[in-house]
Amino acid sequence: MRLLILGGTVFLGRHLVEAALASGHVLTLFNRGKSRPDAFPAVEQIHGDRVTDLAQLAGRSWDAVIDTCGYLPGIVRTAAEALHPLAAHYTFISSRGDVELRAGLKPAREAELLAQWRERIQSG
Repeated sequence: MRLLILGGTVFLGRHLVEAALASGHVLTLFNRGKSRPDAFPAVEQIHGDRVTDLAQLAGRSWDAVIDTCGYLPGIVRTAAEALHPLAAHYTFISSRGDVELRAGLKPAREAELLAQWRERIQSG
């Protein structure tokens, strides 16, 4: 598969890249190039900000996008909408629940978060 990974050099992204390469996938990483930019020298990397520079990806195509670094729903939505014509599948992975567990908080359920997000959008 041809995969575009948003992020990909630290935390979960680094492990995804290693696993995808070991499985023979062809990768492109899109990130700011600030954290470990030389981590995967054999992998194509496009440096840019996911908020302002997604146009750099126009005209390309991938089988799937894996997004490991969206911190706010609006940022993830913008990326998903911009990349929708370029990939057949978009997967967003969040570590929010892990952070909550380590902080001793009750993890939020995805359905609860989506309901809150929809309510915010509908209320303007």
